[in-house]
Amino acid sequence: MSSIERIADIFADAQDTSINHKSLTKRLRKIEAKNENNRSSFEEQVKKCAIRCLEVAKSEKAGQNIVRFICTYCAATQNEEQENEEQEEDGTNITNQIMIVLLPYMSAKDKVVRYRATQIVSQLMGIVQEIEDELYQAIRHELGKRVRDKVPAIRLEAVCALGRLLENEMDEEAQAADQERDEDEEMLDEDDERESTGLLDKLLDVLQNDTNAEVRKALLLNLPIEPKTLPYLLERARDKDAGVRVKLYSKLMPNLGDFRHLSLSMREKLLRWGLRDRDERVRKSAAKMFSTMWIEQIAKTLQQTDADVEEGQPKKKKQVGYYEPDVAALVELLERIDILNAGQDDGVGPEAMREFWSLRPDYFDTVTFDDTFWTDLSAESAFMARSFYDHCSQNEAAQSKAEEDQKFPEVTRFGFHLQRELNRVLELRGTTSEEPDEETLAEQEFIAEQLLHIAHTLDYTDEIGRRKMFSLLRQMLSMSDLPEEITKLTIETLRLTCTSDLAGEKEFIAIVQEAIAEVHDTLNDDNQDEETDDNDNGTNRATTPTDSDSFVSAHSELSVQTDRTARQGPSAQDKRLAKMTPEEQEQYHLRTLLIQLKCLHIAHTMLQNITSDFSSNVSLETMLNTLIIPAIQSREAPLRERAIECLGLACLLSPSLARDNKEMFVYCMRKGHEELRMQCLKILCDCAVTHHSRDKDGDGDGDQGLDLAPFVEAFGYSPEVQLCATTCIAKLMMCGFYKPGAKSVDVDGQEQEEEGDEAVEIFENAIEEAAQSGTKGHELLAKVKAALVADERGRGVIEEGRRQS
Repeated sequence: MSSIERIADIFADAQDTSINHKSLTKRLRKIEAKNENNRSSFEEQVKKCAIRCLEVAKSEKAGQNIVRFICTYCAATQNEEQENEEQEEDGTNITNQIMIVLLPYMSAKDKVVRYRATQIVSQLMGIVQEIEDELYQAIRHELGKRVRDKVPAIRLEAVCALGRLLENEMDEEAQAADQERDEDEEMLDEDDERESTGLLDKLLDVLQNDTNAEVRKALLLNLPIEPKTLPYLLERARDKDAGVRVKLYSKLMPNLGDFRHLSLSMREKLLRWGLRDRDERVRKSAAKMFSTMWIEQIAKTLQQTDADVEEGQPKKKKQVGYYEPDVAALVELLERIDILNAGQDDGVGPEAMREFWSLRPDYFDTVTFDDTFWTDLSAESAFMARSFYDHCSQNEAAQSKAEEDQKFPEVTRFGFHLQRELNRVLELRGTTSEEPDEETLAEQEFIAEQLLHIAHTLDYTDEIGRRKMFSLLRQMLSMSDLPEEITKLTIETLRLTCTSDLAGEKEFIAIVQEAIAEVHDTLNDDNQDEETDDNDNGTNRATTPTDSDSFVSAHSELSVQTDRTARQGPSAQDKRLAKMTPEEQEQYHLRTLLIQLKCLHIAHTMLQNITSDFSSNVSLETMLNTLIIPAIQSREAPLRERAIECLGLACLLSPSLARDNKEMFVYCMRKGHEELRMQCLKILCDCAVTHHSRDKDGDGDGDQGLDLAPFVEAFGYSPEVQLCATTCIAKLMMCGFYKPGAKSVDVDGQEQEEEGDEAVEIFENAIEEAAQSGTKGHELLAKVKAALVADERGRGVIEEGRRQS
């Protein structure tokens, strides 16, 4: 048997296993060397063997082994030629010859042949060192057509090859551009630039729109990371396939290099998309990216800088793969994700730090909170402390360890730190000749908010510390210049300092109402100051505030004149307003409106933190009649809307109040703007859900029937209002108002009406009307109904639409 004939035996042995490919490659290379004078016959035999494997299906292991052997042999040939510097010209080397003969098969009718030909060419393109321009363009053209092939496996091989080609082309163009820029000549040939851009656009289009997840994943990992491609690559964090999203966080991000090269918005998006992903693997990958890769990149930079400064100092032992825990690196990491915005309740900061403390116990052990830390707070360090204590409050083991290491602050001392930061906020917001720096004010407010969040986690069994916090919060709550978010957190913390029983709640209500009165009294104080100024200018008699200067009368000054005011004639306020210039009057009205809004905000937050019924607390009734109801009657839209929110919370605490004000909410839903309509629908829904059990048991004084008319009427408004209405109806259905199959069968087999049959008919009509009118969200109602029917049938309550007796 001649050496040429033994080539087929070598390929036959190669298809069995890939273990002996190196030895078979050496044998084939020896045959090639022996037939140097008969090279054409040798190449023909090799090409025939390569063509024979094109009909082998993808699932066959033998076909994959042959492809690997061809690539191993061609790689060995390329390496030897490179070492001997004997590059063959005119494309006569064996690698080019195999690609030339396989090129027509890439367009074959048989999908198996197309796949194998594309696979071999694709893998050989990653091996070849040099290739003729003509052959290169032909292969590139065929691969471009295979990108649109109907077989996903073929598209996968094509995009892998084109990704490598694109990277080489972009590198060559960059080098040519730099060279021509230095020579002050034109940048690139227009045709070459247009051709490369067309290939990139085609691959980016495939990355966005290909239906196969493996194709998108291959492009994600093979496309070059360039300024133009980076947004498209990072966009795959929202890919519909979880595997692609995992690859982005676990593979692409490490290859990306230093995350600080990304824009601030992109960092925030990557964290938010990853940590809030529905797939657990993606969430873990995103958490690992934040807790290990990003923090280590910063720690590496900081410790390299320290090494330059402390050269010659002995190095500390560190965990393999990690740098020494550095609190400065953690602070910088929080700064890099703009924690001032990401640290809000709806931001991604709390979620990211919760994962960080779980994955990095070394940092948990390293951080310390001494007096120096609390004195020199920044936005980042304050948020770090807040996230640390939040983690401890949610993890008993972490809390025990923190208490053992004495990392929880003493309540009394913490109260002084909180008082200092709150005073700074009031100083910055105080009336000064110069406007305060917005960035400084925002940062200081953020620090105060974080300390109030920390106050939620403290132990108030220490009576001295509790009294300190109690007096501080009570004092700060009466400050009219305190921002709304800080006011909200202050009220929530104040509720924690009071006991959890009924007596503690009454004390809490009384304190908050005192604060509301003090905040409103700032209006009278301003008026009194103005009168004092008038007296200094020649007035002989000092004017004192009268009963008409109460909250109701001050509000009436902005809305409607009461009968009492008409009988008494012009009030002191009217006289003062008459003496003011138009600009002063406008400023006075604005100040009054802001004070009233602040009072309503305090009342709104208080109602969110109590459970007392209005009928059992006279002070709540007084607040309703003197603060909330007059504000609802106001002409000022912001005042009315906030007052309606407060009334809605009050209705949740009182069934009779909910019943009496139902028509008012319906009227506001009909006459109000879009936001007010949605707000009223939510109030009606919440009131029905809250008081449903009382009404059903007959223990309450609420409505005995459910009225869906306002929700159905909302189907005729804007799409957002429609969606809100359908969501409310779905919520009512899932809360027990809708009983599917509400027919019962008596012992004689006759159907009889059940008590809930009327409610079922109401819901059925609402669902049907929503579907017929094409209401936004009507599919949700059908899905909820189907789920309830399936649940009832699964529990054996109904069968074929009938309720079992």
